[in-house]
Amino acid sequence: NGHHGVIHGGPQWVVGESAQAMTGAVDLLRQLHPIRNFAEEGWDLKDGVLHATGGRRCYLPIATIPDEYDLRMTIERVTDGNALVVGLVSGGQRAALIMDGFRSRGGLWGLEQIQGKGPIENATGVSNQSLQTGQPADVLVQVRKTGIRVERDGQEIINWQGVPAVLSLHGLWTDDGPARLFLGAQAQFTIRRLEFAPR
Repeated sequence: NGHHGVIHGGPQWVVGESAQAMTGAVDLLRQLHPIRNFAEEGWDLKDGVLHATGGRRCYLPIATIPDEYDLRMTIERVTDGNALVVGLVSGGQRAALIMDGFRSRGGLWGLEQIQGKGPIENATGVSNQSLQTGQPADVLVQVRKTGIRVERDGQEIINWQGVPAVLSLHGLWTDDGPARLFLGAQAQFTIRRLEFAPR
């Protein structure tokens, strides 16, 4: 686990919350609109399921991003390839969670970027976390003023503590608009659950 910019008095996590319900959660899949949220081709919403076929950016329908929030997803890899990415905002700073990227390392998860470094160099990278084709995974991302925590299927895999000022977004994912939450896909995935809850 990475600890760049570590501060004392760690984050206030809500641990062990039911995988079936998140207090105060908003179902983002019900609010997605192709014209407003799909920045480019490569996304399709059908029967309440989001299908990613390689689109670089699907903006999440959140008007105001709070300082602290939870994001819960159920994701499934459809084809081999690279990562599913979640664009995050913390304290006004952009960053991204890479899920099952760098496949030569067995499927790496990590935060990008911290002090300008990607998940291999910034110590948040966790290898051998490959998403198996056709096998759903539940993901919980907890953003707090003091860090970012990630669970996969109820198991903590990332617990970074630090200040938002050291976070940035890789050039591949940047745009000229305001900081927003988004999804990015480098292979085909389905997202059957996408919930957001301010904390």
